[in-house]
Amino acid sequence: GGCNAAISNNAGAAPNACGGSTTVTWTVTSSCQAPVTCSASFSVTAAPNVSLNCPGNLSQPACQTQAFIDAAFNSWLNAATFSGGCNAAISNSGGSAPNACGGSTTVTWTVTSSCQAPVTCSASFTVAAAPVVNLTCAVNNSQAACQTQSAIDAAYTAWLNSATFTGGCNATISNDGGS
Repeated sequence: GGCNAAISNNAGAAPNACGGSTTVTWTVTSSCQAPVTCSASFSVTAAPNVSLNCPGNLSQPACQTQAFIDAAFNSWLNAATFSGGCNAAISNSGGSAPNACGGSTTVTWTVTSSCQAPVTCSASFTVAAAPVVNLTCAVNNSQAACQTQSAIDAAYTAWLNSATFTGGCNATISNDGGS
């Protein structure tokens, strides 16, 4: 309608894709009547906030196999979860599992999203230190001459076996005693 009518609006840019609203007024001008207007809003709901759930600190006892520690570390590493955000992705500073004989690795997880600053959390995976090896050697031993060889052999074997140890992981004792 109208005579020589033209429509215009005061629209600027669209609202941010992360959330916002823009109200636009349209105006029709005509040579035969006063301008006619109407308004409406275009809204984008706010992006959901990122919620990051990291695994807690985890400790493992010493003396397990490295393969077990590696598997436990990888499972722990993948236990982080998140929700929310727009175009969100999770990453971590990972690295490798600590040594099965003891050590610690601290990991930081980061969720990046197109609508908010990165969200981070950190936790540590620790393997207890292996018990220190304490070796008690056999003491010097002298035997009298003129015994039978079987008696000397038995005394020698007993003497070799008198060395003991404690601690270590999967430790064994050996000697270079020969016969």
